[in-house]
Amino acid sequence: MRLMVSATPFTSGGYPRNLSDLLEDPRKPTSDRHLRKLHADPITGNSEWGIVKAPDGGVMGVQSLSEDKPLKSANFRARDREFEGKMKCADWKFVFTPALQSAIKPTPTAPAAR
Repeated sequence: MRLMVSATPFTSGGYPRNLSDLLEDPRKPTSDRHLRKLHADPITGNSEWGIVKAPDGGVMGVQSLSEDKPLKSANFRARDREFEGKMKCADWKFVFTPALQSAIKPTPTAPAAR
């Protein structure tokens, strides 16, 4: 998702309209593929996902449709704190927000001295 949104300015509809747009980007004359295939939900084993809608109506993320309890519900890293206290897998949303991603840039580390 990040690659597709980054390839087009956010203001001109950077989010895919549906998940299949990630297989072949319809916005370009060339065959840009952001995914090789749509993967099944690892919790349910089904190919159907819950869709998290973007402000422009596109797809900004996915979530499992499973009502099962997640294996973990506490003690997450700061970047994953939105998963804290979620009682079912369907509550875990995996989203891409360009503004958030640009704010979280990894700090380069110097190579270890020999």
